[in-house]
Amino acid sequence: MVKIAPITAIHPSVQTLEILLAKLSDDKSQEYVSHRDLSLAPNPVHIDSNPAFYLYEFNKGTLLKSAIWALTDLALTPESVIKGHEQTLCNKVESIKNDRKNRSWEKSPVVMVHQPIAALEVLIDQIKQNIDPMEQPWNSLGHTIWKITDLKLIQEISDCIGKLEEIYVADGHHRLEAAYLGKTEEFQGISTLFVPWDAITISPFHRVINLDKALSSGSFLKEIEKYYFISVIPNNVPYRPDRKHRLGMYYQSVWYQLDLKSNTRELLSQPDSVVLQHKILAPVLGIDDPQTDERLNNVPDKNWSKMIEEIESNTDLIAFTLYQMDTVDFISHAKRASFLPPKSTYIEPKVPSGMMMNAVLPIKNNPTAHQQL
Repeated sequence: MVKIAPITAIHPSVQTLEILLAKLSDDKSQEYVSHRDLSLAPNPVHIDSNPAFYLYEFNKGTLLKSAIWALTDLALTPESVIKGHEQTLCNKVESIKNDRKNRSWEKSPVVMVHQPIAALEVLIDQIKQNIDPMEQPWNSLGHTIWKITDLKLIQEISDCIGKLEEIYVADGHHRLEAAYLGKTEEFQGISTLFVPWDAITISPFHRVINLDKALSSGSFLKEIEKYYFISVIPNNVPYRPDRKHRLGMYYQSVWYQLDLKSNTRELLSQPDSVVLQHKILAPVLGIDDPQTDERLNNVPDKNWSKMIEEIESNTDLIAFTLYQMDTVDFISHAKRASFLPPKSTYIEPKVPSGMMMNAVLPIKNNPTAHQQL
């Protein structure tokens, strides 16, 4: 059901790596890598002359997990097989689509989650035992890569992934939608990292709203009390929820804890991001379309400290903090094609920008050995 092909990797030069690693050292591992970044060095990259599959090993806490990097053939993989779980931001999709038209490379793969495959795990063990990992600076940062060129291994990996009836978009909804919109007869693939669902980690996105009009404190809290019990946080410390159906709220310089009422049975079956959107953001704050409303900012949990600093210095901001969705709920919603509001989940692994770049070429063609962007 899932058709994959070897990928044509782009290898940064030593000078380019220095630029990318400087971003990592500055705690900007997910920073946008622009064409300008890759042009600062005199010979920024070269394109590998030998398309291949790649095995990627990464840390999940104290454990080592593995994933396969390949090209997903969007022409031969039915759209119904690829399950998304979040709505996209319209302006971002359009920007990525235009960007894809004007360049011949992808900065990083989309991440697709799948059920664990025992036969694939056996192949991965064989690869680690029989093939030396690539020598590259990312190793010291906990990222190890093996290049797979053996045709028999490539076929066996293709067979394993090809038997999957469904794969789930963990990271890259916008890039995938843009790839479909910009698909042509010649260019029909997208760089993909295939990760078993027991290897992912899910964190929340929090919501920050920039008010464009004054709210009546009494009526605002009364609207929230229709669905949540409200309590003030002792000592007014920033509040991260510790369970599902519990939110934090920062409003008029006060931190609150919001607990979903148990008599709202229908809402108890919904993810927190959905309840928040439909019961507070839309009807109370007027955020009817989270895909386009510029008053709404979605902040990943990794940027918690920066978010707290920002909201506590601006009285026009309201913040809602959320608890992370678990993997079972994530897969369940993806299977049902039940789309969550944009930026409901922050799913790792996140591949450092620039580590897994690839040339956008016809799937059956080989590139020249060396080529500048």
